[in-house]
Amino acid sequence: MDNSPYLVFELEELNYAVEATLVQEIFPLPALMPIADAPRDVVGILNYRGKVLPVIHLAKRLGQGNPTCKLQDNVIVINGLDCQIGLVVETVKDVRIIPESNFEPGPNYGRINEINTAFISRIAKLEDQVLAVVLNV
Repeated sequence: MDNSPYLVFELEELNYAVEATLVQEIFPLPALMPIADAPRDVVGILNYRGKVLPVIHLAKRLGQGNPTCKLQDNVIVINGLDCQIGLVVETVKDVRIIPESNFEPGPNYGRINEINTAFISRIAKLEDQVLAVVLNV
C-alpha cells in the first residue's frame, strides 16, 4: 500500500492538500506584478529565481468568490506537469503521510459539468480533520 506525503493547507476555512513532492518552495506573499488580460484566477506574476512565475489565487480558481490577497497569505510554488505556478493560500499547516486507503473519488453532486474536476482529483479523510481536497496539478 502506497503512503505518500502531502502538504496540507487552508483556504477559505477548508483544508486542501497537494503532493509534497510537487512543492518547490513556500514563502510569504510578496508584491505581485499584475498582468493585463490574464485569466481571472491569475493575480499576477513575480520574478522567481530569474524566471517569470504566474501566481494564481486558489480560491478564485476553485470558484470561491472573489477573494483578495492578504499580507498574511502564503505562496506555494508547485512544479506541475508542464509548468511551474505559485498558489496563493491562507495557512500552510503541515506535511502528512496519507495512506492510499484514506482516499475517495471527489464527489460530483450529480452535476459533473459544473465542477472543475480538472483541478480537484480526490478527497482524503484525515484523523483530526473531516477531509482534504487533493489538488491535481
